[in-house]
Amino acid sequence: MLRGAARALAERADVVTAIARTTSHLDRLREDAAPRRVETVALDWADSARLREAVVGAAGTRGPFDLAVAWLHSSAREAAPVLAAALAVSSPACRLFLVVGSRDDAEQPVKRAWHERLSAAAGLVYRRVRLGRRDGPPRRWLTDDEISRGVLDAVLGDLEDALVGDSW
Repeated sequence: MLRGAARALAERADVVTAIARTTSHLDRLREDAAPRRVETVALDWADSARLREAVVGAAGTRGPFDLAVAWLHSSAREAAPVLAAALAVSSPACRLFLVVGSRDDAEQPVKRAWHERLSAAAGLVYRRVRLGRRDGPPRRWLTDDEISRGVLDAVLGDLEDALVGDSW
């Protein structure tokens, strides 16, 4: 769902590292972004040790990250803090844009603690991109292209708390 944003970011960077669970999505991204360099890592976000190793390893190979965009499944509860910690250690001054779904309620104690941990991570600038819906007839979920455009706008505008869509 973020392939369009990743492709656009690849046009602005020397290299983009993409992590996803399925190799088919990563293969399509690499093909779409060609001739730009896109490195890919297939892993389950819930595998904290592997996620940490992949991020630190990629930073060691290609240099520190200055930007990370992540849309994580809620089932991978520790993925965001693990990602933030790995980025903070390996890539000082990295901006992390965390994409959250329309059901992410930052006022729930668990979610509030999660966002506070990310905001407090040393050496990391935390940003949030909230996905809403499109209002008006018919009310609907956002398309992949709308999500990618909204995330890219948030990144390029360095927005601290962006809303993609008309409502939350």
